[in-house]
Amino acid sequence: MAQDEFFSAFGRLFPGIDLVLVALAFACERA
Repeated sequence: MAQDEFFSAFGRLFPGIDLVLVALAFACERA
């Protein structure tokens, strides 16, 4: 999936971004 590859590259550029994405997803679920 192109989106998956994008996030993989993004994660390599910004270590720890996965934690931010998880936090955002959690916030969206709570909203």
